[in-house]
Amino acid sequence: MEPSATVLHTRVGPAREGESFTTRNGIHTTVLPKCDTNDGFWYCVAHKEAFRNQLEKDIHIHRGRHRLAWFCHTHGAEVP
Repeated sequence: MEPSATVLHTRVGPAREGESFTTRNGIHTTVLPKCDTNDGFWYCVAHKEAFRNQLEKDIHIHRGRHRLAWFCHTHGAEVP
């Protein structure tokens, strides 16, 4: 008997420039264009969750619907 395959329904998209949202801490922000620095972290706008590293982000987006932003330490939320 073959093991049954589990279908994961995942939909991941980028946050859009100009999109406004409120973080879990209550900070209201707007997504800006991407800058040239790489100093920051991933943030799921849909679930208001920040990720310390790539693995945490990858685990989070394994299932469900997500809109990701890059949170630059200098400029705030940006288009990824």
